[in-house]
Amino acid sequence: MSRTRSAADPSPRASILALLVGTAAVLAAQGLLGTWIALRLGAWGLAAPPRALVLGCYPLGLVGGCLLAPRLVHRVGHIRAFAAVAALSTAAAVAHLLLPWAPAWALLRAISGAAMAVLLTTIESWLNLSATGGQRARVLTVYMATWYLALGAGQLLLALPPMDEAPPFLVVALLFALGVVPVALTRAGAPDAPVPRYLGIRTLWRRTPSAGAGAVVGGVVMGALMSMGPAFALARLGSVAAVGCWMAAATFGGLVFQGIVGRVSNLMDRRIAIGATGVLLLPAALAALTWGASPALPAFAGAALVGGLGAVLYPLSVAHAADRFEADEILPGVSTLVLVSSTGAVFGPLVAGACMAVLGPAGLLYAIGGSGALLAVHALVRVGRRRAVLPAQREDYRPVPGTTAILPHLDPRVPDR
Repeated sequence: MSRTRSAADPSPRASILALLVGTAAVLAAQGLLGTWIALRLGAWGLAAPPRALVLGCYPLGLVGGCLLAPRLVHRVGHIRAFAAVAALSTAAAVAHLLLPWAPAWALLRAISGAAMAVLLTTIESWLNLSATGGQRARVLTVYMATWYLALGAGQLLLALPPMDEAPPFLVVALLFALGVVPVALTRAGAPDAPVPRYLGIRTLWRRTPSAGAGAVVGGVVMGALMSMGPAFALARLGSVAAVGCWMAAATFGGLVFQGIVGRVSNLMDRRIAIGATGVLLLPAALAALTWGASPALPAFAGAALVGGLGAVLYPLSVAHAADRFEADEILPGVSTLVLVSSTGAVFGPLVAGACMAVLGPAGLLYAIGGSGALLAVHALVRVGRRRAVLPAQREDYRPVPGTTAILPHLDPRVPDR
């Protein structure tokens, strides 16, 4: 799928930098928008279950966009596709001001999710072209760091005054527009978007049920945390600025835990690592609940614990799948895990919303802790039923975000293209 670069093409490093700058602007916009919408729905007095339905439309749109994006990019080209959906994202952000109605916001969230899938498909295809075989691990790591830092920075924008009714939507629109600039001006040749290949859900579950379960629960946990977390933080901390900081701490926790958990998981049966992460989610959720009304630092530490443990479940699942699959199965297997995790993220807000309707804001953390406990039980059962992969046959852990089915092409565990 790679193409030969001409002498007129810029250096790969310059192309990658331009793409990462555009990615950062887009992700910061999406981080700010998701949290602000959750807060506005709560300000309307919308109960937790219908609020969860609205917020769950974003990952639903993301799943649909992942399936449709490669076809769109093939039809109109990378720059046109990126510019069109960035314009659509900008319009959707502003439209929230014009259509203050929950069903309309649900549709706008679905549109935003689908548009984000196209934006990420375009960027990840370009990164895949720009990174040579020896650079793939480094580029993947930098992309992951950009992902978490930009999402967290977007949340922190809520701490800047004045962030009342209109300014957040306008800031989001501005960031989406700015994100187009470095991508549209890049001189790198447009790649052919890789056509995702999928393994099939039944085959995935038969070959590596622990990876499938870890991806689902990881999606549920992060979907619940990122959508219903603002409601919990506002109830406990009382200000929009504190909510932005709490959500940023949860996001940055995902970045910090990647290196810690990754190194440890390389030393053991990956199913034990998945199960241990699930077990730890329960005390982490209880700690976040206990510290939620404390001074800022302990409250943010609790958020970082929950966000960090939830964020590593997907890459742990990918690492376990890579341990189990043959070399030519890793790409379609991981692409399937992306969809499995995104589907879990659709149900995360619904599970959390149902728990919050019964238990109040604390229901979010009970839902997260309970999901982790169920995953730990599943992992324990699987350890007893199947032998572990020998240490010499294990692949290295890689910090991969569950974005689109294009990103696995950049994974160094996948054979050279």
